[in-house]
Amino acid sequence: QHVVALVRRLSVQRDAVPVAGSGMATGYAYRQFRRGGVEPTAATVVLTLAGVASTMAFAAIIVLAAAASGNPAAAAGSVVGAAIGASVVASVLILLRSTNGRVHLERASTWLVRQVQKCLRRPKGDAGQLVARAFERVSGLHLNPVTVASSFFWAFVNWIADAACLVFAIKAVGIGVPWHRILLVWSAGIGAGSFSPTPGGIGVVDVTMTAALVAAGVRPPDAAASVLLYRIINSKIILTTVTWPR
Repeated sequence: QHVVALVRRLSVQRDAVPVAGSGMATGYAYRQFRRGGVEPTAATVVLTLAGVASTMAFAAIIVLAAAASGNPAAAAGSVVGAAIGASVVASVLILLRSTNGRVHLERASTWLVRQVQKCLRRPKGDAGQLVARAFERVSGLHLNPVTVASSFFWAFVNWIADAACLVFAIKAVGIGVPWHRILLVWSAGIGAGSFSPTPGGIGVVDVTMTAALVAAGVRPPDAAASVLLYRIINSKIILTTVTWPR
């Protein structure tokens, strides 16, 4: 109930996600949860579940993009990739329900947390205890089908809205939208940003998305202008200050 109340509070605040990208945005969201009084374990579980829903929704869009492009090989590859992702999530959930499986997962997770602590000196505290509390939280979750469906639906809407931003940026430049490849163009840029060493994928996303638009038949100057406009809007250059009610 506390987490739900905080999410509602966040939704009514004039807020923005930092320009530095999804990794920094996740850290930013975590800090806002902590400022709102949510304990670290609960905040971590919530953000992890949100990340799972977002990843699976993105995989579904990639499948749609490959199918719309008329490329059977790309569609098949996307389906396989999405299936692998779904299998990993399902396997983790099944292991959590098994005593032996949970023990192995806790050991692996504890080792991973310790490695992160060595590099970043975070999160603070005993790795074993942190992992155990997180697993207790996850194991105690009983999400009904409506809640699960809602989370994936809104994650899907979030990605589609992001892709729509690119579409309107292209239209704003005054050129035709390559509808049969637009989702592939968009997903190429988002995918490149996920592996980019630069904050927010600066440079990497721009070059990748521009090249994808050119490959889709858009002239280079128009492609560059469209991507620049998309990135300006998508990166939320104008940030507002969060004010927490007392």
